[in-house]
Amino acid sequence: MNQHHAMPVLLFGLFTLEGERRLLLRPNQDGQLIETRLSEAECHILTHLLLHAGKVCSKETLLQMGWGGRPISPNSLTVAIANLRRYLQSDPAELEIRSLPRKGYMLSLFVPLKERLPAGSMPPPVGGAQAGVSHAEPPLPPVSGDGESETPASGVGHWLLWINLLALAILLFLILLIRFEWLQVHCRIEQGFTVCALDEKYPFKPLTSDKPVADTLWLVAGKQAISVSKQALLQAQEAQEHDEEK
Repeated sequence: MNQHHAMPVLLFGLFTLEGERRLLLRPNQDGQLIETRLSEAECHILTHLLLHAGKVCSKETLLQMGWGGRPISPNSLTVAIANLRRYLQSDPAELEIRSLPRKGYMLSLFVPLKERLPAGSMPPPVGGAQAGVSHAEPPLPPVSGDGESETPASGVGHWLLWINLLALAILLFLILLIRFEWLQVHCRIEQGFTVCALDEKYPFKPLTSDKPVADTLWLVAGKQAISVSKQALLQAQEAQEHDEEK
């Protein structure tokens, strides 16, 4: 960024960036301004990202904007971006700095951006003498990880997907309803015992025993009725456990 011209004052949401003083201002819950002093590199990088909101800024460009080609450590840009993200945290979020692998960084603004020159400064010459600085642009919609803007059609696509899934679920339910026979269980009292049949179209078969034995289970399937004593069930269970132990 050319240092011969005054840096602009940028206003976005609750934040104000005063480039000349390298101050990031934001009111707290009591309405008092909280001042965050930025390093020179952080201030230049944030100014460039704000003035190019919605556009991919390469790492080389941001390194040049922040340090002007001076030798720095390899992770200086990463640290500066992490600090800016921490300074700009808000609820709800007013902007987001995204990392785009092998491309650089992009700032997405969710609030309008306003630009004004600091008091007593001269406007830049006609033709844009400030290298890498443009006038405030209206915020662009957030973009996906590949740098392409999301269009309103994407929201319609999501609704169509959910509608198709719902229609498929209804179709599967109807297929199951037609494919399988659904049986109802009906019970009645027979000689002091409760006897149940699977379907009412089959009549109950009367119990053949004049004296129903206690602890007897009657299995009714269609027109067939089978009695099973509790003792037989216990013997079958013991035989199964014995086989499992072997």
